[in-house]
Amino acid sequence: MRFAVLSDLHGNQYALSAVLEEIDEEGIDKLLILGDFVGYYYGILEILNMLEKYQCYSIKGNHEDLLANAIKVKSFKKLNTKYGRSHLMSFKSLNSEQLNSLITLPNTLELTIDGIRILMCHGSPWDNNFYVYPNSDHLVHKRFEEYPFDFIFFGHTHHTTMFKTKHGIIVNPGSIGQSREIGGEAFWGILDTEQKCYYQRTTSYDVRKLQNEVLEYDPELIYNFKILER
Repeated sequence: MRFAVLSDLHGNQYALSAVLEEIDEEGIDKLLILGDFVGYYYGILEILNMLEKYQCYSIKGNHEDLLANAIKVKSFKKLNTKYGRSHLMSFKSLNSEQLNSLITLPNTLELTIDGIRILMCHGSPWDNNFYVYPNSDHLVHKRFEEYPFDFIFFGHTHHTTMFKTKHGIIVNPGSIGQSREIGGEAFWGILDTEQKCYYQRTTSYDVRKLQNEVLEYDPELIYNFKILER
């Protein structure tokens, strides 16, 4: 069985649309989604609509937690300043059922498919908001040995990462919505549970519409604009 592994969509419907075209060409209809549907960009409603036809195994990221907290305290001011108006626009564009489905997603998810043990997390198995970079200390990598899975998938850093432990393979597929490696590229992967293999993929997309949206909604956040460029 094959699964597409996606992380850090961040409201970028243009990147996701391009990736889903390739996923459809591969004949894959099952997705593992590692959180951060929202944050930075504005197309969350379009994203949820696009995902409806797939069988999705999803967890939440730290930006779903940020959204939940903003709803709780009834203030988006800090999020607007730091990340842009994505969270506020998500709150306004989604109905209560859609919002609740996002903010109540689990922090982690364990699956066993074709005898393969899989753990999905966002930052790390021990902390949803922990950053594991490609050059993280070996002691950080060693912590993954506490979790006996064949594959552990995580996201959060927007950087592709892969290393082995005594139990299996640890993978960050990179970010769909806001890669911090190459602008205009969406990073994702394919897990083949029968072959026990993971394949890294990248998909190019046109950033111009999204950059125009940044200029319209968050012109003061130049980072959200520039990070999309090659």
